[in-house]
Amino acid sequence: MRNILNNPFFQPPRNNDASSFTPPIDVFSNPSAFTIHVALPGASKSDIGLDWDPQRSSLRIAGVVHRPGDEAFVATLVSSERAVGVFDRQVPLPPRGTGAADEGVVVDDAAITARMEHGILVVVVPKVAKERAEVRRVVID
Repeated sequence: MRNILNNPFFQPPRNNDASSFTPPIDVFSNPSAFTIHVALPGASKSDIGLDWDPQRSSLRIAGVVHRPGDEAFVATLVSSERAVGVFDRQVPLPPRGTGAADEGVVVDDAAITARMEHGILVVVVPKVAKERAEVRRVVID
């Protein structure tokens, strides 16, 4: 059944002329960090932005992927399969529904790094152990 559902015939048609798309991502988790891979072939690092939102515990990855060439060249396009345009992804960390392994983990937002590798944006989000709150006696005045 799974193979049938993954068959492109059963997938909704892709609108490659659209001005926006959703790049596929993979999220990995090991004891020291989350690693996010975002498939962005043809993207320039200057066209991508990353923002960490501590209130939502979420990484926002947004930008644009352009079709190479000038307008005259792009006007000669006769077949299109690549996704290009504007994208905006929110990646909650830890990802929802991943179990207890990442429960209580907080992110070291000052140490987040990103790099482009062969069309893949690789974002490393270090983890820090959540500090336990200490019980403190409050003096009543």
